[in-house]
Amino acid sequence: MPECGGRENRRRSGLEEAWDYLGLFCLGAFVGTIATFGMNKVVSLKDWQTVLSLTLPAVLSGAAMVFIDRFKYSPAFGCYPLGLVAALMWAYTQ
Repeated sequence: MPECGGRENRRRSGLEEAWDYLGLFCLGAFVGTIATFGMNKVVSLKDWQTVLSLTLPAVLSGAAMVFIDRFKYSPAFGCYPLGLVAALMWAYTQ
């Protein structure tokens, strides 16, 4: 019998769980890259306000928040901040 979201309550395979980890890591890397490149453009207070008003909607877009909300209680959620940090390190090594 399907649950309220239309998803069946079944045991997931190891490969399906691995995709959760990879997906959240990639989402964190994407969001972190957008945020990091936006913050690199800041040189004054006026630029800070402009960059913040442009990067916050991109970082907190609806699609990313819905995706994150789905995995809120999953152990795979720990990969999201790892992706953010990986993007930050990648951006500053170039």
